[in-house]
Amino acid sequence: MKLQAYFCESDDGGCVTYPVVITDENPAASYGIPVVIIDGEPYGPGDMPLGQLQIPEAVYAEVAERLVEVGYEVCPAPVDAWWLERWKRGEPVEDHWHPEARNVLF
Repeated sequence: MKLQAYFCESDDGGCVTYPVVITDENPAASYGIPVVIIDGEPYGPGDMPLGQLQIPEAVYAEVAERLVEVGYEVCPAPVDAWWLERWKRGEPVEDHWHPEARNVLF
């Protein structure tokens, strides 16, 4: 598995969201537990910064439950096209499931 996803890292004023890769193809992945690659560094479930993984809608049903089972924090709603397009344009997302976001890095 090699999946492009997002991570919403919490801070005092909201959160910062940025792209990550979730994979079981990295040498740090073991026993079937994938790692999250952030800035080239692998993180296991116990090593993650405070926040939630945000999984794309197309694969959410396949992977979200499994990631939670192995210990990752996963946002309860998938990343959909509406969310991505609004944030890429810098438009507000008050009515969405992640309104506290302050900054999104793509």
